[in-house]
Parts: sequence; structure tokens; C-alpha cells
Amino acid sequence: MTGKKTVILVAWDNETKALSDSDRQKLADNNIALLYTGIGKNNASNGTNDIVGYYDRVINIGCAGTHTQELETYSRVTTFVERDMDCRSFNYAQYQTPEEKYIFINFDESGNFVNTSMDTPLGLICGSGDNSNGYSETSDLIPAFDAVDMEAYAMAKVCMNEGIEFHCFKYYTDKAAVETTIDELIERNLRFPWTQIIDEILAMD
Repeated sequence: MTGKKTVILVAWDNETKALSDSDRQKLADNNIALLYTGIGKNNASNGTNDIVGYYDRVINIGCAGTHTQELETYSRVTTFVERDMDCRSFNYAQYQTPEEKYIFINFDESGNFVNTSMDTPLGLICGSGDNSNGYSETSDLIPAFDAVDMEAYAMAKVCMNEGIEFHCFKYYTDKAAVETTIDELIERNLRFPWTQIIDEILAMD
């Protein structure tokens, strides 16, 4: 049984189609909650804020596009960036929210926020944005995204601000390219590796 009050946040119910009854029971036996936030940064932020004060550990699990990883594999991601934030016309760096000092949000392997310089990633990079255009939002700073999604940055930011332990696992369903279709995601989500990810989570304590 996990020693921390743990919640798994999932954006889309399709991402749990492959979650078996035995895996659901394993989560229940270890007092791990599973909640849906809805898709997109606003829903993810609201959903994460709703659980503040109730859980000690937040884990985001979801599908993602990728420019660097093999399809139908998964990774633990520790660096997060808002890929669709672009205020360069106001003399801010690409990906930098105006008046904020950082571009990347970094967590270590223990799920603790790590304060680094503004443009220094510490691990695999997940770019979150409210579109499917990760292929068009790369740059000299980030020539390729390890993961492309719509929620993880927003969840990570809430956990950073609230001092909550945060972990993220992304399963790669597509190459985040122009020709990517929703059918690819739906079909590959049927093979989502929930059992392996849950085993990793249970090994954290």
C-alpha cells in the first residue's frame, strides 16, 4: 500500500480503455484514486487545483505525440514547457509567460520541483499546448519535443506552486506530425501499458 495520498490524473477517458479490472483493483487496494480532468490546459489546471489539499502525490498518465521516442513505448517525463506560449513580439523568450522568470518546469525523479535557470531542461521534455501542432512549435532551444500533449504543463505548474509531488508518464501514440489523425491515438490507446506503469508507481514507496 502506498504511504502517500496519491491521485492519478487522466485527461481523456479513451486513455483508460485498456485499464483492466485487475489493474483497477490494484489501484483500489493501494488507495490510489483515478480522476479525469478533461482535455486541454484549462481543464487540466482546474482539475489539479480541485485536488489541492487532498493528495500528497499527483501522477499524470496519458497519451502523447513524440518527435524522439518509439511509438507504443512510454517514458517518465520530468521537464515541462508551454509550447504554444509565444510573446516574442513583446520581447519575451519563446515559451516564456510574460513576467515569469522561467521557461521550463523541472521535477526530479522523486517528484520534487527543481529550481533551475530559465532555459535549462533536466530531462525528457513534454510540450503542452491547446492544439495538435507540436511539429510547428519547435525552435533552436527545443528542436524536438520528447512528448507533445495538452495538459501536463498545467498540472505541473499547479503542483510547483502548491509544493505537491508530481510525476508524469507518457505513452507515445503518434509522431506529432501534420498527418497525425485521431484514429491513430484511439487505436494505439487500446494497447496502453497500464500494468507496467502501475507497477512503477507502486515501486515508488
